[in-house]
Amino acid sequence: MKFAKREVTLPEYPLEELEPEQLPASWYTFSARYHKQAFIHAGSLPESWYEISEVYRFAASVIFEKLDKGRSFWDQVDQLLYSRVITNTVGLDLPLPFTGEQLNQAISEMNLKLVYFYMSGLSIELLLKGIIIAKHSHHVQPDGSLSRAFARHDLEKLLDLTNIRISEEEKSLLKKLTRFIFWQGRYPVPIKVENNTSQGWDDSECCSRKDKEDIDQLYKYIWEQRPKR
Repeated sequence: MKFAKREVTLPEYPLEELEPEQLPASWYTFSARYHKQAFIHAGSLPESWYEISEVYRFAASVIFEKLDKGRSFWDQVDQLLYSRVITNTVGLDLPLPFTGEQLNQAISEMNLKLVYFYMSGLSIELLLKGIIIAKHSHHVQPDGSLSRAFARHDLEKLLDLTNIRISEEEKSLLKKLTRFIFWQGRYPVPIKVENNTSQGWDDSECCSRKDKEDIDQLYKYIWEQRPKR
C-alpha cells in the first residue's frame, strides 16, 4: 500500500530569531522543519498511522516465514522419531540426519510465534487508530496531543470506536491478539495472575498458515473499511 506524500506549509522564521526549542529538528521520517509542527502533522494524519501499521505487518510476515521454516524442520524430526517408534528402532544407535545445533535453531525459530502475534496485533492496532483519527478528528487536540483512547491496546474497544462490524469469530481473533500486545508477546507472565487466561493459541496449533491467513484477511477487511479521501 502506498500513500501520497503531503507537503506541509510551515511559517518562515530566521533561524537566529528562534528559541532553542523552535530550531529545526529531524524527527523520524518526517521532513518538516520544526519539531512541534511535525508532531502535530504526523499525529493528526491517518496515513501516518497506516504507514507504521504496514511496517509492523511486513515485519510480522518476515518473522512468520522464519518460524514456519523452524516448524517444518521440527515436523521432519517428529516424523523421523515417530517412524523409529513404529519400526521399534528407537534404542538402536542409528545416526540422526540433523545436529543438535540445527535442532536448537529450529526451536528458536518456532519461539518467534510470540513476536509474530505481537507485531500482527500492533499492525491492526495502528490501523484502527488511523481510522479513528480519520473518522473522529476530535481525538487529536490542537496542540497535537491524543485522547485517552490512544493509550488503549484493547483491539475490540478500539474497533468499537471505528463503528466497523466484524463477526464473532473475528472478534475472538482480536481478543487473542490483544493478549499478545498486552503481555504475552513481550513478557513471560502478565502483571496480574488473573490476566493469565487460557484464551489464545495452544502450542500445538500456534502459528499455522491458517492463523496467518485469518489475520491477513481481517487486516484487509478493516483496511477496506477506512474512510476514503
